[in-house]
Amino acid sequence: MCCVIAGSWTKRYRTQAIVADRNYFWAHLGLAEALRGKGQLDEAIANFNEALAIDPGSAWPHKGLAAALLDKGLIDEAIAHYRVAIELNPDNGAAYYELGGILERVALTRSRDFDQVGSG
Repeated sequence: MCCVIAGSWTKRYRTQAIVADRNYFWAHLGLAEALRGKGQLDEAIANFNEALAIDPGSAWPHKGLAAALLDKGLIDEAIAHYRVAIELNPDNGAAYYELGGILERVALTRSRDFDQVGSG
């Protein structure tokens, strides 16, 4: 119960921060993460994009956007944003790890698809 309440307050206050300052990068990023956590992916993606519009050189919104896109099943778009996040911040171990997991799943899926075509 406490996490649900905290999530509601997080969303409320970060939304208010954006109302107060439309260009508040951290509020958009934090709200996007909160929305993603609640499964509101379209709204999360919109806020990650707002954060990118404010600071296109930041790796954080690219990484978060990649995760939200992956949650929606948009694998190619997610891979592209993880790669940008890594390019912008080569020390981001989590982005490497998450990208590696996606690429491994894609490779396994394609391998299974190829095996089915070859045996059919």
